[in-house]
Amino acid sequence: MPYKDPEAKRAWRKTNRDKVAKHKADFEARHPDRVDAYKRKQRLANRISGLFKRNIDAYLRSVAARTVNKDQRHRIKLRDQVIAFLGGCCEWCGQDEPLCLEIDHIRPIHRRTNGDHQLVFGGVLAGDPARRGR
Repeated sequence: MPYKDPEAKRAWRKTNRDKVAKHKADFEARHPDRVDAYKRKQRLANRISGLFKRNIDAYLRSVAARTVNKDQRHRIKLRDQVIAFLGGCCEWCGQDEPLCLEIDHIRPIHRRTNGDHQLVFGGVLAGDPARRGR
């Protein structure tokens, strides 16, 4: 069976199933300890795989929740730093409630950030108004 082409090898195995089965049975009879070790290893791998498959959805949900929470915490921290940097209240109306304040509280900044808060907040903290928007 000196085939290097996988398709040719597969075709040979399909046409010579009896030879393949006899070879496997002979090997198992000569090396029972190796066969038992292999079967134990496969049973353990299948058991672990089954446990993982049953819990994969819960695991992925928990990872996603931790990641979202981490991103939200970072965004809130960065937003608080920017509000403190800008004085903590609106220059025009005097509003100092953090939930109401935004960088563009009264006059909106037309920015092209595609939701990248780091770009906007980082520009404000760096003192670069050109990076804030337009």
